[in-house]
Amino acid sequence: MKKTILILATVVLGFTGISQDFYHGAGAQMYVGLFETPSSSITGGSTEVLPIPGAFYKATLDFDEVFALSAYPFVGLAFQADAATGTGGGYFGAGVPVLIEKYFGDVDDECFYIGVGAEAAFVTATGFESGLVVGPTAGVGGQFYFRDNLVGIRAAYTFGVNKGNPMGIMGGIYYMFGQ
Repeated sequence: MKKTILILATVVLGFTGISQDFYHGAGAQMYVGLFETPSSSITGGSTEVLPIPGAFYKATLDFDEVFALSAYPFVGLAFQADAATGTGGGYFGAGVPVLIEKYFGDVDDECFYIGVGAEAAFVTATGFESGLVVGPTAGVGGQFYFRDNLVGIRAAYTFGVNKGNPMGIMGGIYYMFGQ
């Protein structure tokens, strides 16, 4: 019994040595969903490109100023009109990529980072069936000071493992709160 208590106490105390800080920001992003359309014997297949501008939130849980767990929830909406035909349409997208990131520099200062993780995103457009992009994602980014404010840029790619071989490409800029 004493041995079990000693082991449990050691494990619990071992986890308390890892510092955890929370950082967050918000920004604008362009999400591009790429989907293969079904092929037919007459037209063949093609790739449908769905560009969706929108906003995202950056939530980062920092572990020891080097590794972090980040989520980048995104929602976007766009409209288009064709003056020649008088028709229009729109795009909508939402997604949640979650990445484990390695920081080169401090999380709350100027730095460069790389990350891997997973994403689940939903995109749709007028005249196109809605689609999901679910799969592994990889991202890169950096933070720098601009007029005494910490801002960042990020880019990511998601390889969809679900039906239709979808892909997601993201690029954005964000502002870090409280820095």
